[in-house]
Amino acid sequence: MALYDQSKVTVVVDGTYITGFGEGTKVSAERNEDNIVPYVGADGTVTNAVSADETGTITIPLAISSPSIAYLNGLANAKKPFPISVTDFNDGGVNCSATQGYVAKPIFPEKGKEVTVAEFTILCDDLSIQ
Repeated sequence: MALYDQSKVTVVVDGTYITGFGEGTKVSAERNEDNIVPYVGADGTVTNAVSADETGTITIPLAISSPSIAYLNGLANAKKPFPISVTDFNDGGVNCSATQGYVAKPIFPEKGKEVTVAEFTILCDDLSIQ
C-alpha cells in the first residue's frame, strides 16, 4: 500500500522555499494547451499537430499567516522572471518546473476573524511536468 505525505512536497521559488500553505491543496500545476491538437477534415481525415505552447500555471494557496506572501508579492511587483520547481519526494511523485515564472499579481489577503487562503498564480513560459 502506498502512503502519500504532503509534507514531502516542496515548492522552491527563485531559490527560496515557500512555507505556510493553506488547508487542503498544497500546490497544483497545469499546461495551458494540449500537447497534440487534432484537425479533422471534411472527409474525416485526421491530422494531428504538435503544439509548441509550453506555457502553463502553477497555483500556490497560502494561509494569510504565511511568511511567503510578502516574498511572492515582492516578486510580483518586481515583474522579473524567476525559476520555480515543485518536487514530490513521495514514491512515484510527479514534479514540475519552469525556468521563466512570473507572479501574475500581488495579493492582499482577506482579513477577518478566521484564517483564509490567498492563491498565488505563477505564470510559466516553459512549464515542464514529469
